[in-house]
Amino acid sequence: MHGLSDCSVKDGQPYCIPSDDNVTFAPVSQEDQLFSTYYLDIAPYPIIADRTFFVKLHGYLKDDLINDLDATLADATFNATTHVSYENGRTYTWGSATFPLRAQAIAQIREYLAIRDMTGRYVEHLSLGYNAILIDGWFSYWFTASGNYTFAVDARLPDGRCLFAFEVTQWIEGAAQ
Repeated sequence: MHGLSDCSVKDGQPYCIPSDDNVTFAPVSQEDQLFSTYYLDIAPYPIIADRTFFVKLHGYLKDDLINDLDATLADATFNATTHVSYENGRTYTWGSATFPLRAQAIAQIREYLAIRDMTGRYVEHLSLGYNAILIDGWFSYWFTASGNYTFAVDARLPDGRCLFAFEVTQWIEGAAQ
């Protein structure tokens, strides 16, 4: 599939993030997220095992964060969860893991995270205004079982307010049983 996804409406709000993929605002509704998402891109889509994939989230932090200190954004975290329904009918969920929302290598999920500010400069954490969050990752074909994978991400400030939350579901082909 190429081009903008068909964005359905749920409770009067767009349910999907502007994207070439099937990314949805979940489990927090779009209006309750502080990060206003312009676009999310996953390449290649669908993700192919044994090839590096990239995720780029474009958006800006809404005006109601103006009074928050930079330190509050520096202490933001994101939670990542993966659920899979395997070809043979089994299911499995990788329990939620929480990481600092900062530029870093994340060994537990074999990914790298980078953040760019409105000038395009790489920075350590989100700032007010425009931001682009870049993630790259990889799945080993030999250690990935074929199935329908749902990836969920939920980013929050230390006080619990949601920065962004989304899910994407897709089939990944692998050789593991």
